Amino acid sequence: MSGALAITQDQQEFSEQQLAALTQLGVTNASKGDLALFFNQAQRTGLDPFSRQIYMIGRYSSRDRAYKQTIQVGIDGFRQIAHKTAKQCGETFGMEDTLWADNKGRWHDLWLGNVPPAAAKVTVLRNGQRFSAVAVFNEYAGFTKDGELTSMWASKPALMIAKCAEAAALRKAFPADLSGLYTADEMSQADNEAQPPTPVVIDPTVPPTMHQKPPKMTPPPQAQPELGEDKLLNRYRQMMSTILQESGVTSKQTAGAVLSLLVGRTVAATADMSRDELKPLIENGSHTAARVREFVQQTNQEAAKQADTTPDEDVIQGEIINDKEEE
Repeated sequence: MSGALAITQDQQEFSEQQLAALTQLGVTNASKGDLALFFNQAQRTGLDPFSRQIYMIGRYSSRDRAYKQTIQVGIDGFRQIAHKTAKQCGETFGMEDTLWADNKGRWHDLWLGNVPPAAAKVTVLRNGQRFSAVAVFNEYAGFTKDGELTSMWASKPALMIAKCAEAAALRKAFPADLSGLYTADEMSQADNEAQPPTPVVIDPTVPPTMHQKPPKMTPPPQAQPELGEDKLLNRYRQMMSTILQESGVTSKQTAGAVLSLLVGRTVAATADMSRDELKPLIENGSHTAARVREFVQQTNQEAAKQADTTPDEDVIQGEIINDKEEE
């Protein structure tokens, strides 16, 4: 940072000129407390808020029905802070190769699959100590209102989830420098929340009855599915089918049996399952896959055991023929 906008070490808060610049950059609806926290983080990390190395964004919370400010840093900012801190402390710093997990919980050091990885794992090395973090894809991925993955998450799923795992691992390794800071990639799920209701603008010079016609007294409409619900349901069904196939399910009969076990009621296929039934199974894909594999293994063992105890048909026929010859 340089010039009139530079934050000095003896400065206590943003100046009027700095606040004006932040407003131009989109920092709005922030309380004095939010701004004080933002100032402290920028000063502590040495990142420049005016070049957006560190920035604050307001997100609407449908639960609280209000905007909440979140301080975010790019993954490059996290790396810069980590390198700077390690150098100042005379410590070694590095990272192991990134790993990605499939739906069976197996780790790979290269992801070339046509489907997103189930998770990513990053391990940070600081002065001989290891700090690992795992980021599960469904806990971080951003979705559109139609239930589709957002552009970056759809085109670069392995990279996006790896950056989330790296940010979490760096926070573990450098808590004094990175606590309370998050990357935009980690906050993609927060953007999935509902947007604030559009305010109704009323002209005070016009009588209330002139703003709009009285509403017609009509029966309330029947509940309609949310926008994109069908697409989201189909996506869940496809993902569940993938888990079944990768876990060794090879027949419709076995699929129906294991799905019935998972949901606690009789179903023949994923088409018989609701979104509420599918969602927890998909979000806990590794656990679901483990249960499916266990079921398939038990089924195969029982089938093999039954085959060993069933008399061979040729032997039975031969015994009957021999008996007749003896007669």
